[in-house]
Amino acid sequence: MAALEKIRSKGKIVMAIVFVALLCFVIGDFLSNSSAFFNRNSDKVGEVFGKKLSYADFQREVDARTNFQKINGTFTNDEKVRQDTWEAFTKENTMNKQAEEIGLTITPEELEYNTKVVPHWTLQNCRMLQGENGQFSRQVLDRWLNTFKRLEEMTDDDKKGNPDIEQLEKFYSSWLCAEKDLQYNLLYEKMVNLLFKATSEPKAEIEFKKNYANQVSDCAIAQKPYFAISDSAYSVTPEEAKAKYDELKKEFKSKPARNVRIIVFDVNPLAEDTANAKERAESIEKELKASEDNEDAILLATQECDPSIFNRNVYLTKDNVDKTIQDFAFSANKGDVMSTIQDGMFFKTAKVLEKATNRPDSVKISCIYLTNGTKKVLRQRKDSLLNEMKNGAKFGDLAEKHSLDERSKNDKGNFGWLTEGQFGRFNGFDEKAFTGKVGETFELEDKGDFIIVKIDSISATASPKVKIAEVAIKIEASTETGRKYYESASKYLSDNNTLESFIQNAESKGLSAEEYFVTNDRSEIMGVENARKIIKWAFEKGRKEGDIVSQPFESTNQCAIAAVETIIEDGFIPYSMSAVKNYVNRKVINEKKFAAINEEWANKEVSALSADTIRGITFNDRRFENERSIESALLGTIATLKADEESAVIKGENAAYKVKVLSKTSMDMPNNDMYRGQIIYQRAINSLIEKADIEDNRSIAY
Repeated sequence: MAALEKIRSKGKIVMAIVFVALLCFVIGDFLSNSSAFFNRNSDKVGEVFGKKLSYADFQREVDARTNFQKINGTFTNDEKVRQDTWEAFTKENTMNKQAEEIGLTITPEELEYNTKVVPHWTLQNCRMLQGENGQFSRQVLDRWLNTFKRLEEMTDDDKKGNPDIEQLEKFYSSWLCAEKDLQYNLLYEKMVNLLFKATSEPKAEIEFKKNYANQVSDCAIAQKPYFAISDSAYSVTPEEAKAKYDELKKEFKSKPARNVRIIVFDVNPLAEDTANAKERAESIEKELKASEDNEDAILLATQECDPSIFNRNVYLTKDNVDKTIQDFAFSANKGDVMSTIQDGMFFKTAKVLEKATNRPDSVKISCIYLTNGTKKVLRQRKDSLLNEMKNGAKFGDLAEKHSLDERSKNDKGNFGWLTEGQFGRFNGFDEKAFTGKVGETFELEDKGDFIIVKIDSISATASPKVKIAEVAIKIEASTETGRKYYESASKYLSDNNTLESFIQNAESKGLSAEEYFVTNDRSEIMGVENARKIIKWAFEKGRKEGDIVSQPFESTNQCAIAAVETIIEDGFIPYSMSAVKNYVNRKVINEKKFAAINEEWANKEVSALSADTIRGITFNDRRFENERSIESALLGTIATLKADEESAVIKGENAAYKVKVLSKTSMDMPNNDMYRGQIIYQRAINSLIEKADIEDNRSIAY
């Protein structure tokens, strides 16, 4: 009570303290979370000639380009997509700036002509616009354009009721990406053509074409690769290394970068994890035996199974069943469950839902698809169409008039050949289509949509098929196992708190302190799951050479620890980096090997050496007839030699050569003048990008 009375007597002071504390909290929160008020560029990924790229727009472009590349089969990894997106932004806005200054544009009419009248090669190379033969299809293009037009007209309510909307929007974003590339390429072609016409060919190039470019040479070529000579007889002195580094220094120019050493502790399952996976699989085996409904068994298998197994209530051929389960699946009876087995990193079991039986490989159907209406209205329309068929109306005529599926509507209902599972949206389709007879018609319903199907043809071949629920439980490291690896990584950090010991003691522990050269806009390092976190740590303000992380970086399958070996700001990568050292030393050693070969070959004719006769060498080809690359030094020498003339020993990048020209003839060469325009443009655009006012904050988006 005494303490309470004391607080009451000091009430005003206490209130003032509370007020000041609250004010500091509010101001602090405002400064940290509302920094955009003071820094309106906090979410700006970059800027080119005043054109800003926000984080949201950048991520939207990355997502669209990812979809586009995946559909076209050109996707490699997320980091490459981000790099492509940034380069597209810088090149596009640099070119647009120059085009704007000279009044060069792409009109809507040009865009439409290159889309619909004579589709541009940009579109013709899009896989989503190719037909079944893998070639560009105008019908496919028209179908997608009609689909995208309807998609643009759809309301939010329409989209909510459409189960295919997510997939359609992915294709639409890919189409917008293709359109953007089309517009860029059209402007690029105009710029190239303009540069070609506005520039003249250098006299030296004209002279070279006249005297050398049209020559075809047959040659006897002797070569000795540097790798064929042992390195043991050669060494590199510090003076030689420095001189060669200085000579090649421009090759090592770099933007801010870090050379980091990373030790990865792969979190591998332990014996107890294997035991737990087996126990779980055996438990599911018992549940499968107890389940009486196919859908329940499929649901159980799907919920418990590794994502690599795709369970469906569909008849499968032998090729579509896991090889370790095939024998059981095609010999067991309905309801049989396979005893749990171990297959590598998995424990597997399975249940036969329907015994193996012969079923047609495929069926050809026609359909009338009814959608975009209330269930009552669509049912009435469906019943009306069925009555018209009973009264003699042709299925194809009704499909052409009433079906809302573009694929079938444009071909009198013909939907083509299907295998089991392809039309899985409509429950019961496979059972009716693959057990029916040619000419039969049946109807199906799904979420208020109706489809009327006619069986047009059934394949003459049939295969054994089975319905099965497959379970594969992966042996994975538990949280406790991950904790043990984390503790091992932490102990290594505490025992090796200097850069020297961090690197040198890894091998004795069965580890490797791998070296990585990274820039701040990099997001991935092959084999390292924690890559972006490590890169951000390496670039933190105040980071010094020799710094080591204070605790491991955790991920699903790894613990990783890192140290900064070298810090490079704007400048050059130092010789001390192993990659640079190896490159420079290799150059020095190869020069010494060349000197030895030169001394050995100097007074020998090509005929006295082990030479190959290579025919049909041209200056533009840069290939031997067996597709081996021709080094520039060798090709240049061949161009200047006359028939029956031999060269001195030629120093190549990878080997030493000696050549004798056996014969030379002239031929008409294709006119590659437009290639000159492309080269001029590429050099111009790269020069403009180098000199442009470009702000690069990509690290906030990684």
